[in-house]
Amino acid sequence: MAAPGVSCAEIVNYFTIEKGYRMIACKQGYARCSLCVVDEKSIITADRGIAAAARKNGIDVLVIRPGFIALDGFPYGFIGGAAFKIAADILAFTGTLDLHPDKAAIEDFLSARKIQPVYITHYPIFDIGGVLPVTEK
Repeated sequence: MAAPGVSCAEIVNYFTIEKGYRMIACKQGYARCSLCVVDEKSIITADRGIAAAARKNGIDVLVIRPGFIALDGFPYGFIGGAAFKIAADILAFTGTLDLHPDKAAIEDFLSARKIQPVYITHYPIFDIGGVLPVTEK
């Protein structure tokens, strides 16, 4: 619910258009869960709808096979909940990609963009819902 007198559209506009960003519409309720931001021009996703919307807007997309990411209580998890940037040139994964059939494609996609993968556990990759890195100066 927006603050009194402020519409949701105004809030979205403030955080996107007024900040120099553009919105990309897609028919995915949990778009952030379903994609991994690699850099300002590249994403990884298993969702073909997100991939099509991103490509239509000039974003490079690596489409991976759905599944192969663990999520307790569910058949599988999502790349957006299992990978996150910790630096401009470092993408952290919750676990290894050793059991993911698209491991080589993912690592090649990252390498082509000079992004180094880091595997923070020795377990197979798993969905933790997302990460918000917090830093201090």
